[in-house]
Amino acid sequence: MLGKIAGGVAAFVARRDLLVIGLVVLLTLGVGAGMPQVDMEDQTAIDDSVFFKTEVGQALDYMDANYDDDSDETAQSSVYVRPEDGNALSRESLVSALAYQQAVLRERIVRDELVEGDAIDGPPTRIGRYLAGDDADIEEQIAAIEGASEAELREAIGAVFRDPTTAGEFLPRSYEPGSGAAEGMRIRFEFEQAAVTQQQEPLPEEDAQRVLYETAADRPGMFTTGMIAQQEWDQAQILDVLWLIIPPALLLVLAVLAFAYRDLVDVVLGFVGISFSLVWFFGILGWLGIPAGFASIVGPVLIVALSIDFGLHVFMRYREQRCDDDGIREPMRRSTASIMVAFLLVAITAGVGFLANVTSPIGFIRAFGVVITLGVLSAVFIFVTLVPALKIRVDATLERFGVDRHKTALGTTGTLKPLLSAGVGAARRGAPVVIVLALLAGALGLVAFTEIDRQGFQEDFTDDGDWQTDLPEPFGWTAHETAYRQNLDYVQANFQSDVERDRASTLLIRGDVTDPTTLERVRVSEMAADDSDVTFKQGDAVPTRSPLSVMRTLAVENEEFANLLAAVAEENDQFEETLTAMSAEDGRLATALDRAGAGVTPLDDVGGDLTRVYDAMYRLAPEETAPVLERTDGEYRSMRVIIPVEQGLDVNHQGAEMHTIADETAGGTELSVVPVGFATVSNAGLGEIADSILWTMLLAFGGVALVLAGAYHVERKRPLLGVITVVPIVMVVGLVFGGMYVFDVPLTFITAFLVSITIGLGIDYNIHVSDRFVAELEDRDAPIDALYATVTGTGGALLGSALTSGGAFVTLLIHPSPMFQSFGFIVVLALLLSFAVSVLVFPSMLLWWARTVEGRWTAHPESTEQVA
Repeated sequence: MLGKIAGGVAAFVARRDLLVIGLVVLLTLGVGAGMPQVDMEDQTAIDDSVFFKTEVGQALDYMDANYDDDSDETAQSSVYVRPEDGNALSRESLVSALAYQQAVLRERIVRDELVEGDAIDGPPTRIGRYLAGDDADIEEQIAAIEGASEAELREAIGAVFRDPTTAGEFLPRSYEPGSGAAEGMRIRFEFEQAAVTQQQEPLPEEDAQRVLYETAADRPGMFTTGMIAQQEWDQAQILDVLWLIIPPALLLVLAVLAFAYRDLVDVVLGFVGISFSLVWFFGILGWLGIPAGFASIVGPVLIVALSIDFGLHVFMRYREQRCDDDGIREPMRRSTASIMVAFLLVAITAGVGFLANVTSPIGFIRAFGVVITLGVLSAVFIFVTLVPALKIRVDATLERFGVDRHKTALGTTGTLKPLLSAGVGAARRGAPVVIVLALLAGALGLVAFTEIDRQGFQEDFTDDGDWQTDLPEPFGWTAHETAYRQNLDYVQANFQSDVERDRASTLLIRGDVTDPTTLERVRVSEMAADDSDVTFKQGDAVPTRSPLSVMRTLAVENEEFANLLAAVAEENDQFEETLTAMSAEDGRLATALDRAGAGVTPLDDVGGDLTRVYDAMYRLAPEETAPVLERTDGEYRSMRVIIPVEQGLDVNHQGAEMHTIADETAGGTELSVVPVGFATVSNAGLGEIADSILWTMLLAFGGVALVLAGAYHVERKRPLLGVITVVPIVMVVGLVFGGMYVFDVPLTFITAFLVSITIGLGIDYNIHVSDRFVAELEDRDAPIDALYATVTGTGGALLGSALTSGGAFVTLLIHPSPMFQSFGFIVVLALLLSFAVSVLVFPSMLLWWARTVEGRWTAHPESTEQVA
């Protein structure tokens, strides 16, 4: 059936080339009209259910249900002050920062978007109100700061920022709580939420952010790091890619195409076909309203790779078909008809493989399955209609002017011929040995998969030490030198994150929280946090929040509570040991407990009951206690330790370190201690996603095998050959995993997804080989002869395709981002392995099938000598 359709289409294209060209161009204009409508929205949103399957996700769900965290739908923007004199808390700096607030508030968009109430917070506001009163406006705050003496100003600063937790919100790590100087400070503006990122980070109105950015840019020592400021960095990265990646990629592609085609006209026609395929790809996205997102990067990569492959097969098969005395149309008809079935099988099987991703919890992977299937079908359409028609018309025109257009196919002559036929020689001498060794290699790769490092993310920043930054302009990488990147580096190195989800990681402790052992384990967690390299330190200590931190503050500030602690400790030896250890670390707490009398108000016996302590905490400081101690129906069921973490750290390292702190906290007790934060939740969920993609690949293999078995049964009456055609790509995937293990490429949800698309890339090579082999076998008695004709004919096109596509993507290895390097590594490795397996290993499988299943043993002596 497919053969008859292919023959009819090929005949029409060969007879009516001008009509075909006109129709395809008109269709392309229509389809291309959808390109401006392409929605570039990033579909990286992930279904929440995938996270709640993990222990960390379930702990997060528990906290959402039982802790009343601040969940107001507002968005924050931060402005940073880093004055030249080195003290952001100086009188001049504080007044200048308040004048900045006045300037931005003159803009209506800022006033309209700020939340009601105290929408601006930071050292200038807090110090100004301390001096002028809680209800003082900005003008009154300025007057109070300007009129205060040096002693009054120092006293105000010390009183406002004596608490390390408060200081950590607005001042850098180097600030000593209570001191009068800080190298920088943060001012926080709280806006109504206008949008959210795909990571659910709330965003303010863009115009309001622009006012903050532009007003800060006009004032020395002030800057923002939001979306508007980032635009400069984004533009610099685009230019860096254009100069560092694109030139060598183009040179490599052109060099390989020149080697493969050895004809400028065919190179140009191939590029025309690629361009039309991309127009169809993006046009279809626009017309169907499918968000492009990440598919706009990976999709064109696959379309270009497959289009290069299709083009080489069109031109090389035509060259094989055209003899010296042949015209142009008939050889093109025969060649197009012969490859069209393979193209259609490639499109169908690739579609089946990619559509298996519709079950993925990640939005862009679900969309990708539909998008790339349509893109591959578009490329097939272009290369069986437009490209052959253009080839006929151009060659006919050139030959009328006396230009000979007879060319030889790559691999059919010269030094490549024995190289391409090496796999046939190995098959003739020992096909079973080749098959067993190849299967063992693939199996070892699959075993190596279990040892590949699993990560949530790969870091993608470039530093001064990277060699790409040392290249001469305009080729050197310069994005890291932009003001935005320099400011971001400073903020990440010195401040807590201004994004709530990144600011802290939480230990959720469940079990008997009224047991004094639990409080001792909380103290262990605080000590572990102090020793960790991922926690944020204010001065010399990590400002953790926990039931113990609330106890410390209340005991220092409230004599009644200090008396209660002392009384409970008298009756509870383990709690007394914990208090003694805390007092040794905190002089103010030790003083408060020393002053505490033996009597307790009220005077009834507390009996060492920690419940009395917790009740007092909720009565005296409910806002501080509720975030760290759960009370449900009058019972205390869990507690939390909230640990501030560094910005800009490797997410995987941060997640691993928080798990270590959690393990130290549990310490062999029966307590459940789960670390919950952006890093641990992401790593747990994305690890599940990476593993789910592998199950998707297994489904894809099964689906592709069924489709090929059915297609080969209908077209060739040989269903087993369809199944055998899938085996090499399974080996390729195993070998890619082995390569990732050897070269230490981590398994993230992105790299797992990239491995999954190798099915679409690799199956193309195998289908071309098996389809050509069956066609050759019908004309020849000897399987060896059929294999020889296959690998020297089709193998040449496959070599050109692998080298061209690989040459384009190998340049990603010089990109400074590890994510792009992994992208390039996996795609290039998959392409080269797919080619190698198709011409070196697959012939042995085909020979085994021909002899064992088909009973074809005939061999010509000449062919045996030739291959040998």
